[in-house]
Amino acid sequence: MRSGPPGHKRGPLAIFSGHPESRRAIIINPDAHRMPNASSGLPRRDFVAMMAAAGLIRLPRLSEASRLMGRPVPSPSQLEWQRDELAMFLHFGVNTFTNREWGDGKEDPAIFAPTSLDAGQWARSAKAAGFRAMILTAKHHDGFCLWPTATTTHSVASSPFRAGRGDVVREFTDACRAAGLKTGLYLSPWDRNHPAYGDSPRYNDVYCAQLTELLTHYGPIHEVWFDGANGEGPNGKRQVYDWPRVWALVRKLQPKGDVLRCRAGCSLDWQRERHGGRDELVDGDPRRRTRARGQRQRGDAAIAARRSRRHRLASR
Repeated sequence: MRSGPPGHKRGPLAIFSGHPESRRAIIINPDAHRMPNASSGLPRRDFVAMMAAAGLIRLPRLSEASRLMGRPVPSPSQLEWQRDELAMFLHFGVNTFTNREWGDGKEDPAIFAPTSLDAGQWARSAKAAGFRAMILTAKHHDGFCLWPTATTTHSVASSPFRAGRGDVVREFTDACRAAGLKTGLYLSPWDRNHPAYGDSPRYNDVYCAQLTELLTHYGPIHEVWFDGANGEGPNGKRQVYDWPRVWALVRKLQPKGDVLRCRAGCSLDWQRERHGGRDELVDGDPRRRTRARGQRQRGDAAIAARRSRRHRLASR
C-alpha cells in the first residue's frame, strides 16, 4: 500500500476478504487511532479484531503465548474484568458523617441519616463517565452494615434512614442494574464493633452469615471485595480469618461471579501478596508466586539503580 504524494491526505482504505464473488469490504479509516470515538473509523482494538476475523492477520492465542512464556493464564472472567477498565468504588457509610477514613465501631447509628440519597444518580453519573461497574462498601472496618442484617444491630435498621426501613445495598444494586452496570460489594472482615471479633470460630460464622445475606438477597454480584486489614495493634484482638471457607462460600452462592478481589492474600482466582506495604496481583500457584517475587526483586533493584544514576547526575 502506497501512502501517496507528500501532503496527500489518506482516505479510507477498503480491504476485501473472502471469495471474489462473495467478498466483504471492511472500510478502515487510517486516522481512527486518533479518533477512537469517531463514527467514520474504528478504534485500533476493533480494527485488529476485524482484520483477524477476516483472516488477514493471525493473532497468537493468549493461552499459547502465556504457556510458551511460562506465565499464568488469566481466565475469561479475568480478561473481561481487565477490559472493563473502569470501576467506581463507593466508600459510603457512617464515615461519611464523621469525616473519618476508619471508624472505631463506636459510632451511634443515629448519625447515619442521609436525607436525599439517590443511588440512581450515582449509577447514571458513573455510566455517563464511562464506568462499567460500581462497588459499594456494604460494611467497612467500623462494622456498620448498610443493609438490615440479622447478625448485628449496628446497621441501617437502627438508623433514621428511611425510618429504619432503609437498605442502601438494595437501592445500590437496583440502580446498577437499571443503568446496565456490573455490581460489586465490599465486605470488611475486620469489624471493630461486633463483640464476636477476636473469637475466631465464632466471628467467622458471623462473617460468613453476612456474606451469605449479601450474596443471596441481592441478585447477581459480579465482584466481591475483601480486606485483610486488622489494625488492632500488638495488644489488640487476634482474629484468624477462614479464607478457604469464604472463597468456597462465594463460589457456591455466586458461581457466575466474575472475580474475587482481596487486599491481603485472599483470592481464589488470583492472590495478592503484601510486601513492603504494597500489594501485588499474582497467580495462586506457589511456583509462580516465587517467580513473581524474584521479578519484583529484580524490578526493585532496577528502580534503585535508576534513582542512583539520577542522583549522581543531579549532584554533578
